[in-house]
Amino acid sequence: MYNIKTIKAKIHRSEFGKNILTLSSGTALAQVIPFLFYPIIARIFTPAEFGLLATLTAIITIITEFSSGKYELGILIAKTKRDAVNLVGLTLFLSFLILAFIYLILQLFLADFLSQTLHESQLKQWLFICPIAAFSIIIYNTYNEWCVRNGYFKKLAINKIVNASAITLSKLFLGFVKVFSQGLVMGDVIGRLISAGVCVFRAMQKDAAAFKEISIVRIKKVAKEFIEFPKFIMPGRLLNVVGQQLPVLFLGFYFNSVVVGYFSMTMLVFSVPVNVISFAVRDVFRQRANEEFKNTGNCRSIYIKVLKILSIIAIIGAIFLILLLPFIFSIFLGEQWTTAAYYAQILTIPTLLSFVASPLFDVLIITNRLKINLLWQIYYAVITFLSLWIGCVLYNNVIAALYFFAIGRGSAYLLSIILSHHYAKGNLLKIKK
Repeated sequence: MYNIKTIKAKIHRSEFGKNILTLSSGTALAQVIPFLFYPIIARIFTPAEFGLLATLTAIITIITEFSSGKYELGILIAKTKRDAVNLVGLTLFLSFLILAFIYLILQLFLADFLSQTLHESQLKQWLFICPIAAFSIIIYNTYNEWCVRNGYFKKLAINKIVNASAITLSKLFLGFVKVFSQGLVMGDVIGRLISAGVCVFRAMQKDAAAFKEISIVRIKKVAKEFIEFPKFIMPGRLLNVVGQQLPVLFLGFYFNSVVVGYFSMTMLVFSVPVNVISFAVRDVFRQRANEEFKNTGNCRSIYIKVLKILSIIAIIGAIFLILLLPFIFSIFLGEQWTTAAYYAQILTIPTLLSFVASPLFDVLIITNRLKINLLWQIYYAVITFLSLWIGCVLYNNVIAALYFFAIGRGSAYLLSIILSHHYAKGNLLKIKK
């Protein structure tokens, strides 16, 4: 029989357990902060305002994925710290150039087209924030990768708290003072800028000497050495985020911003349980799986351990969420969000499958199965597009679109679990063959 003291002792003796506990605590607090303010923010801003932010976020997320070439993902597996720090330099320099170009394209050529196509009249005047927010996110993500590589899990946890706090409190403040016509949108971008600034400060404070190793010659070297990341990982991740944002784009095109607002609130509420545990486990799992794979040629042991933990949590979560979602939405967010509760019930199963699958899928990067990763991303984007097309075009019904979307997404996440389990076997798989 295990008592609480015994369990705590085991956690503290296990470096893996301690790291998960540190990140889970930080991530939990980072999610609790916006969660506590959702009832206020949801009452200050309308579903249509959330719809505008969701549309802008879709654009921001898409341009974020390809502007860095995904070179930041090489930071974890770089052989030397010098290579890793030059990957940081490469990521930020490349992103700045590409996003500056995107800013001109959005302003000169795409503003009217996107506003008309997505049925969002205010989109045109707010497109300028997209490259700014995207660069802030890239700084944040790059610093996170640096922390994971160096085992700075406490700093990583604090980083998540700062990011969530800055975004949430900026939205809240601008919601009250009414300085801007779209306080929700402006609050989001200001919060991200603050978060990025804190990342730069903390990186220079801790590792200023390491960043002096950045040079044009070394940046060129790592750009060539890690060229497979923009060739295979970036297209795959781009397909992934396009697949993630397709619901917002489809719902905006075929219906209206209010429907988009309901959907985005559903995703915000789901992000709390998903991010608290799944993202924390992912960061620790990647480091541990990477070390295990380097030492033994496979990472099956840690994979199975994490798979079991996430699966048990997902099963319990499914029962809890399906029963209580209408109550949570109506009491917590207000009556204007009751429709979003019904959306959430439909999307519970694929969300929990994502909760299990997402942390484990980095096995394909660790084991260098980049082409398999790309093929899965293609399937993910295509099945998402087809499921939404059937619901929106053939049925012309929001609820039908959500049901088909749930089925398509669920199939993609099941496939990702099968693939990641297969390749986690590594040399065991070769021996068996």
